Amino acid sequence: MLNDHTTPSELDWPPIEPFSDPSPESQPHTYDATDGLPLPNDTTNRGDWTLEPNVRRLEFLSNFTDTKGLASSFDCGSLEQRAMFIDCLGHQYVDSQLDATVAEKSHHIVAAIERSSELLARRTSCDSGWPESLKTACYDFFAPSQLQFHLAAYWALWHPNCPIIHKPTFAIAESPSTLLAVMALLGACLSPVTGHRESALLWLDPVEEWVFSAPELTDDPLRTESSADNFAKLQERLDALRAAYCVILLQTWEGAEAAKRRARRSRYTDIIGIFRSVCNEDISHGGLSRYIQGPSRVQAWREFVLREELIRTLTYVVLLDTAYVIFNNTPPRMAPGEARFSLSCPELCFQADSVSAWSDAIQSYALSELGQRQPLVHQVLSMLWADSLSVVDEVLLRSMSSLNLFILVHPLHVQLFHARCHPLPTSQTALVRRALDAWRRIWLERSDPPGLEERTPTRAADCWKRLGFARHAPEFWCLADLILNSSESMHAQSYDQTNGFGGKSLISQLLSRYDESDMSQVHKLVDLFGSMQLATTPHDDQAGAPRVSRELSAERLKDGAVLPRTMLYPSLISTSTSVTMKQVDELQGEDGSIGPASAAFRAPAGGNAGARPLRLPPNTTLEKFNDFMSAVQEIVGIDNATVVSSDAELQQEDYMEPSKAHDMYYIAEKEYFVSSAVVAPRNVADVQAIMKLCNEFVIPVWPFSIGRNVGYGGSAPRVPGSVGLDMGRNMRKVLEVNEDGAFAVVEPGVTFMDLHNYLVERNLRDKLWIDTPDLGGGSVIGNTVERGVGYTPYGDHWMMHCGMEVVLPDGSLWRSGMGGLPNPKADPNARPEDQAWNETFGLFNYGFGPYNDGIFTQSSLGIVVKMGIWLMVNPGGYQSYMITFPKDSDLHKAIEIIRPLRVGMVLQNVPTMRHILLDAAVMGNRASYKKSPELLTDDELDEIAKKLNLGRWNFYGAVYGPEPVRQVMLQVIKQSFLSIEGAKYFEPQDQPDNLVLQTRHDTLQGIPSTTELRWVDWLPNGSHLFFSPIAKVSGDDAVAQYEVTRKRCEEAKFDFIGTFVIGMREMHHIVCIVFDRKDPDSRRRAHWLIRTLIDDAAERGWGEYRTHLAVMDQIAKTYSFNDNAQLKLNEKIKEALDPKGILSPGKNGVWPKHMNAEDYKVPV
Repeated sequence: MLNDHTTPSELDWPPIEPFSDPSPESQPHTYDATDGLPLPNDTTNRGDWTLEPNVRRLEFLSNFTDTKGLASSFDCGSLEQRAMFIDCLGHQYVDSQLDATVAEKSHHIVAAIERSSELLARRTSCDSGWPESLKTACYDFFAPSQLQFHLAAYWALWHPNCPIIHKPTFAIAESPSTLLAVMALLGACLSPVTGHRESALLWLDPVEEWVFSAPELTDDPLRTESSADNFAKLQERLDALRAAYCVILLQTWEGAEAAKRRARRSRYTDIIGIFRSVCNEDISHGGLSRYIQGPSRVQAWREFVLREELIRTLTYVVLLDTAYVIFNNTPPRMAPGEARFSLSCPELCFQADSVSAWSDAIQSYALSELGQRQPLVHQVLSMLWADSLSVVDEVLLRSMSSLNLFILVHPLHVQLFHARCHPLPTSQTALVRRALDAWRRIWLERSDPPGLEERTPTRAADCWKRLGFARHAPEFWCLADLILNSSESMHAQSYDQTNGFGGKSLISQLLSRYDESDMSQVHKLVDLFGSMQLATTPHDDQAGAPRVSRELSAERLKDGAVLPRTMLYPSLISTSTSVTMKQVDELQGEDGSIGPASAAFRAPAGGNAGARPLRLPPNTTLEKFNDFMSAVQEIVGIDNATVVSSDAELQQEDYMEPSKAHDMYYIAEKEYFVSSAVVAPRNVADVQAIMKLCNEFVIPVWPFSIGRNVGYGGSAPRVPGSVGLDMGRNMRKVLEVNEDGAFAVVEPGVTFMDLHNYLVERNLRDKLWIDTPDLGGGSVIGNTVERGVGYTPYGDHWMMHCGMEVVLPDGSLWRSGMGGLPNPKADPNARPEDQAWNETFGLFNYGFGPYNDGIFTQSSLGIVVKMGIWLMVNPGGYQSYMITFPKDSDLHKAIEIIRPLRVGMVLQNVPTMRHILLDAAVMGNRASYKKSPELLTDDELDEIAKKLNLGRWNFYGAVYGPEPVRQVMLQVIKQSFLSIEGAKYFEPQDQPDNLVLQTRHDTLQGIPSTTELRWVDWLPNGSHLFFSPIAKVSGDDAVAQYEVTRKRCEEAKFDFIGTFVIGMREMHHIVCIVFDRKDPDSRRRAHWLIRTLIDDAAERGWGEYRTHLAVMDQIAKTYSFNDNAQLKLNEKIKEALDPKGILSPGKNGVWPKHMNAEDYKVPV
């Protein structure tokens, strides 16, 4: 039995006989370290789908996407094979003469891991030192003999899959400790010895921290031309890059879930920067004659090795980007044009174990076409994309190695990813088809240059020379070809530039989740394709190349269920038969290690102090404004103060990358609601200083968290020319998550996605849930102080807030509730904002005396810089559901059923009653349902509902708690609602094709998404306003509101889109007014519609709870009881707290005394 103390010499394996040269009589076999099957000696590692059924079944990719860990995923061999290889290679590698050198390296590694572990412990507030037992375990793992054993495992088992280090010249003494540590971890993770992998996993995080904090790992520009000084610097940078790259591989395939995300989203982004610092010029060997004719062959070999290692490392960095695209459905982060390095040299050159062997190989390479031309990778890609390959180029490509052809198939997947996200016209998909056909033809007809033939190792001691998983390149080609077939079938269905496809491609349906650590959705796709029988049949296309046709011999999935032919040919798929399981969500977590979507927190386009703004603040000269901006820059720094000096920022109209200076969904002219400048404070002290400065200059300021308050004005100020205060760009930390108290404390830039991912990364999601609104990219603080809602039992966000820290208009600081009581453990010498809050700050809202929190919601009285929010304790069970009602007239009875169930808490969460068009708009644009501009009729609405397997009204809810509790609740819910004729009950598994139901299933358990934003695309250049009146939960009120709002919508020539959101005792009726922002008439009609609806609602006693900038004054005036007593009170408080009126003047109709609302009347 293998154990931690087994040494290579003790492995109980039979002696390995050297493989003899092949002869017809003996029929010897080589040992293939992938599947354990003996292969004929004349068989190379080159896959050929015309011969190998396993290639056509995508067996390697199926296993790759279905297993975890390096050993199971890559070509590393079975347990027995790994033991044999290490035994053979280990005898070569363990050298007692190196004991002193290795001991020094071991000591350095352990000391560095100890420092990194302590740093990580302090970072997680767990500063308990490094236990002696852990230190002993680390010394045992990296002891000299063990370190050499792990390195032997690296060479034997991992190196073939990632040949970026030159084994013949590798020396422990000359290698940096970081690289040795990472190589040892890779070897240990593949070791056949029991306990090695488990021990290695202990050191992944501290080694990652060590590697990525190394000063050598920098993105400072570096020149790569030959010189003694450049040689040393390049070697140092290369070693750091390789160590970082290998750490990412380890964490991606062996790390915990949080580490996988961190590696993919954050660490890989770091090494892309380092890649670019090196690959800032074309990199190749240049004329190979310099190696052959130089004065010193040893020095020439050394220079060759360094440059080839660099080329291969850069190659594998790019390959990892594509691997994330293929297997994690992650958008690519690198462009093909960045591959400014040559192809890898032939393996005989790189694997030569002596100067003389290398010299012979390099001379053969210099005589070949490939060696003479040495095209860069991006140039070879251009050859593949060409309308037709020239004879010279085709001869060149046919001489490429298997590794280089493996490299070239990957960019095709990147192109297919882009085509899937943004479908291409047929003419452009034809380019991808030509490239695929050319690649396949080259693979089948390739031949090695004379003297450089690829050879399968014949001795186990040479196992490090074998070709790794790159030999499965044909499977990667097959997968790309099948994906393209799906895309081409969609084009055969129907495509136009305006309306897109009538249905969805199979790929888009199966790969619906983006940037997933789990490869299960890719595995489903691979297995689906693998279940097809692929037959190679000659077919002459334009280039005369053979094509691969596919037929299904047994249309069955692995579980025996019949596979409908529509699953193979998406042209037969309509929206109603989609198989999308979850939302397409391009917005990942947005806080450093959580995710890379930093575009949401970018600096706006514009100039620095001295630039002229598009709009000056009111009553402010340009000279005064310039003085103000200069003073602001002194506070926050030049990078955090931007003058909106051109219309560049006004072109930002994307939720994912929101504008920081105007209303992206503008209803007035685009240039009206515009800031003069945008300032991003770095901390609370900056906010205080800015407020004092605004008072000094009497310049109005408009705070916003991120700019995603779409439908209500985004980041735009009510008073044009105000200075936008971007609270989210720098202040976006989760300050605390209190597990016992079930609350979090956050800064303004923390999104719902961030907070959710924070819990997931720290393994708290199984204990605590957040509540999220429809769109998870918004600020937790921003949404809460605007009194936004979500859909779990914690759906009333303001009700669930607890404790605030607020900067008042004069720059003073205030804490609410129990925050007013000092924490006796706090440092009294620290600044007030840095003092620890009272331990009951997030537990009890009210404190002592008057309760003031509410005046800071939807107000202009203070800036919330920190806030506590209660989190929902995992209820112990959860079931979402949908109930459909077939008739428009069912609304009345359904609402009457809802009221007692909601008040009685049988309906535990915040449920929604959605109109058919809201769901339909998520699943397709208007043109996909009706081509003419005429309004949709009731008959057409019924037809849409039938097509989507929905009702005219669709009720979404959930039950929470242990199964017995859920079953009791569901029994009452079903019995109540199914009394309505034609009502139907569904759970998510009943309708896997229902994108809305699948998304609500996530939302109702606090998992954020951005899928619901799709309904904005109902019209071209889609924008929206929300009209949001409050009403009783009664059938009469629901029907009355629906009739009034639908009638007015149709008068304005808009289809009605809306939903009823059921609170504890009231309903928010959210009417979604979707308009074309680039059509002046559409904007005019939308503006008329919302102004008319406000008056209609007020006449019936319905008031809005939240609104857009353009109609704030109108709504404020409708709350007119007792001669506008409410507005007058708000104005008195405003005058008391903000006498100069500099904070958000005009917000929700509250104006300072010196400003006349009529002067800022919104143009219609």
